[in-house]
Amino acid sequence: MVYVANSGDGTVSAIKGTAAALTWHVGGTPGPIVADAILGHLYVADTTGNQVVVLNSKTGAVLATLPPLSPRRPWPSIPQRMPSS
Repeated sequence: MVYVANSGDGTVSAIKGTAAALTWHVGGTPGPIVADAILGHLYVADTTGNQVVVLNSKTGAVLATLPPLSPRRPWPSIPQRMPSS
């Protein structure tokens, strides 16, 4: 199965061989896609909404929408141990 993000219309297409493509609406502007064959999930980056849409890779059903991560914060400082007297 090959998955294609159609950024112009907010959909993802699933293509298998020469069969007609299945097309699923995800909204926004779909971008990079990661397929998890074990779980049967597709993770679609929505570059407009700054989120990830999780789809069932067989049915196209939206399983979840993952919100954007908060901006990166610096690592917390680790207090230095004071030498023993």
